[in-house]
Amino acid sequence: MTQQDIEVVISQFANAARLASLAGLQGVEIHMGHGFLLSQFASQASNTRQDVFGGSATQRVELTLRIIRAVRDLVPRSFCVGVKMNAADYMESDAVVDMLEQVRLLQKEQVDYLNLSGGSFENPQMMSNDQSLAGRPMKTARTQAREGFFIETSKRIRAEFPDLIIILTGGFRSRPGIQAALESGACDLVGIGRPAIKYPHLPKDIVFNSHLPDDEARFDIDLVNRTWLASYIPPVGAGVETVSTQNLASRALKYWASKMRNI
Repeated sequence: MTQQDIEVVISQFANAARLASLAGLQGVEIHMGHGFLLSQFASQASNTRQDVFGGSATQRVELTLRIIRAVRDLVPRSFCVGVKMNAADYMESDAVVDMLEQVRLLQKEQVDYLNLSGGSFENPQMMSNDQSLAGRPMKTARTQAREGFFIETSKRIRAEFPDLIIILTGGFRSRPGIQAALESGACDLVGIGRPAIKYPHLPKDIVFNSHLPDDEARFDIDLVNRTWLASYIPPVGAGVETVSTQNLASRALKYWASKMRNI
């Protein structure tokens, strides 16, 4: 990406937030996770730039910081601005220092919260294997306390930044698991993804249903078989070049034309 490309991206993020505010929404979440653009910039594994947007942990998060400032310039002071961060990029011990430095810079910009999630198309924790609870025994209290995918990372951030509001997303499949995470102090809120889709009334019917015992307050999620199109995502993520339909058609025509000449 050129400097001009980056400026366009910053303005697009800011304008999207402005439109959200004008539409009556109360906030936005800037997505720095799941292997998307800002996550690619923030990660040492994918960012090989040699300019102000690459190199150190500070420089790799510079694009996100500029987006936050641009958004703040266009929305009311009461408008909520949060950031989703890809915790999976910082699982190695030597990457933790980078993570904490980037969180420090995000907090300095006065973001309203940090949402810890993780995974990318190459290593998709957010689309993990079968998590069906059917036939499985109730988890022990110790296991429930670690139900969230990135709870240990969240605890590390909490220890360094006690005033930062943290949302922990990924892996929660039971009310006791959510309660254990909140009571541990690792996070202030939890994020629910697929269970909320399968159970539209999950908060009312399960989480806050006092008539439902803990051993039944679970969100059973089955693995959904991917379509033929989704099967091509891993090789594309690994850098395999795509072939357009037009090229395939052209090659097919050339093949049959050569065969026709031999008739």
